[in-house]
Amino acid sequence: MATTSMKVPIELRDRIQGASRNETKTMVAFLTHLMDEYDRTHREESLRAAIAASPPDDEYWAEFAAFAGMDAELPVE
Repeated sequence: MATTSMKVPIELRDRIQGASRNETKTMVAFLTHLMDEYDRTHREESLRAAIAASPPDDEYWAEFAAFAGMDAELPVE
């Protein structure tokens, strides 16, 4: 893996280092986790916006009801 350096204030570096120790992770693993959470949050926000822009219509609910009616308990053997 290629690496690079970043210039951050010492206080921020110390905060990252302390938080990563609390999580028993390396600083790289901790920052990776933070970025994964950031990406996930933005994907969820995009999904919410897409759903809000195109809410379910009557056809959707009719299909939903048809599939829901198919739910039945399977016989126990």
